[in-house]
Amino acid sequence: MITRLDHVTIAVRDLDTTTQCFERLGFTVVSGGINKTLAAESSFVYLGTTYLEFMAHYDPIHTLEVLPNAGATLNILDVRDAVIVDFCVDSADIEQDVEILQDTGLVVDRPMDIKRILPGGNPLDVRLFFPGGRFWRQPWPFLYQRLTAVQGLLPQWRVHAIGATELESVALGVKDLERVSDIYRHRFGFERYEQDSFPVLHARREKFRIGPSTIDILAPSGEGRLQNELNEAGEGVFSVVISVKDVHQSHDFLEQQGVGCIWDDNVEGTLLIDPRETFGIYFLLK
Repeated sequence: MITRLDHVTIAVRDLDTTTQCFERLGFTVVSGGINKTLAAESSFVYLGTTYLEFMAHYDPIHTLEVLPNAGATLNILDVRDAVIVDFCVDSADIEQDVEILQDTGLVVDRPMDIKRILPGGNPLDVRLFFPGGRFWRQPWPFLYQRLTAVQGLLPQWRVHAIGATELESVALGVKDLERVSDIYRHRFGFERYEQDSFPVLHARREKFRIGPSTIDILAPSGEGRLQNELNEAGEGVFSVVISVKDVHQSHDFLEQQGVGCIWDDNVEGTLLIDPRETFGIYFLLK
């Protein structure tokens, strides 16, 4: 059973540079430890019950041995400093969820177990399932189930100078809106609550609920930024909305830091951090 949006993973070229960048933006960034299975080191930004994960691969050859289809995504880091590679939903029982997906053509591989070493040396075993058998940049989430208990995180890890509180929503670009929508509704069990157009992106959009968060699925209806992103990075997440305590205070904080930001004319009360400050990724505050 899928319960909630868990986290968004962002592959980065340099973890130290990324940490410095997001600390300047007012986020508290903490070490996420080592993922020995994927030969990667991570940093986390905890947001309520959700989080952002910045992941840098210190041995790409090993990573490709474990995730053979990840090469295209890693190659993007040759031209970008960072790219959102996927988003994850929490599963109470991955094996059961895989059974529900059996006749969709998305069950190519079985779930895989990976081992993480958290800061302080504590181990964390998790089980992952990647629908479609391809790792990263997919039009659907991967499933994540913790196999070992995690002790409560320090409260100060969740306090951010910018006022961030929760990962509110993700938006992803897809090529076939009808097929992806059908899988989201009838297989993942997400609630579709709105269908409309998004003129500024020249896109058709469907909005889904998962717990307190939302997922926007967009397919291009013409040339524009969304189509360009699909051409360059493929299907997958291209923007993230983060809830904040007071968006006007967040605006003032960013201005004091000398960080560019603009009010989003498409969604009232939403602030876009200048993508040049976030390695080209669209982060919105609401």
